[in-house]
Amino acid sequence: MPPWHFMRGKFASKRTSSINEFVDAPISPPSSTFSPCSSWADDGALQLAPTSKRPHNQAQRQQSTEQEPDGALWGPPSLPKLHNAAFQGDIEAVVRELVVGGADINEQCSHVNLCGDLVTGVTPLYLAAQQGHHGVCSYLLRRGADPRVASGVCTSPDTFRVADVALMQGHVRIWWLLRRAARRQRK
Repeated sequence: MPPWHFMRGKFASKRTSSINEFVDAPISPPSSTFSPCSSWADDGALQLAPTSKRPHNQAQRQQSTEQEPDGALWGPPSLPKLHNAAFQGDIEAVVRELVVGGADINEQCSHVNLCGDLVTGVTPLYLAAQQGHHGVCSYLLRRGADPRVASGVCTSPDTFRVADVALMQGHVRIWWLLRRAARRQRK
C-alpha cells in the first residue's frame, strides 16, 4: 500500500464531513486554463477569464487553419505568422516561416494581454515559452533566438525576460532551458 493511503486513513477520522467530501471527490481536469486577471460579479462571485481556447491537437489546428480565408494561423489577433505559430506550438509552421518565409527570429511586436495592458518586446520565443511549448523553444534557440530580449508592460516601469515569463507560467523545464541559453550567449 502506498504511503499516502496510510496517511489518508490515519487522518480521515479528524476531518469534518465537508472536508472528507472535498478530499474524496474525483479529480477532473479543468475545461480551460484560468488567468489571474479576474473581476467580481454583481452577486459577489469571482469571475475568472479563460486564457486559452486554442486547438489542442493537430486535426483541430488544421481545421482552424483551413477556416481562415488568408491562411493565417490561429493565435492572438494582429500578430505576425511566426509569432502565431510559436504561440500555437506548431513546429512545422515555425520551420516553414523561418526557412521558406525568411521571417526574423527575433522580431518584436506588441499586443494587449488579457488584463488589457499593452505588452511590448514580444518575440516568438516569448510566446512559445509563455504557452509551454518546449520543442518550439528549443528549435528557436538552436536557430539563434535571443532569450535575453527584454519585454515590458506599459503600465509598469519594470522589464522582464523570456525566462521570467516561462517561470511565471510554471514551465520550469523551459525556464532552465532559457536561463542556460542566456548564460551561453553572455559568454
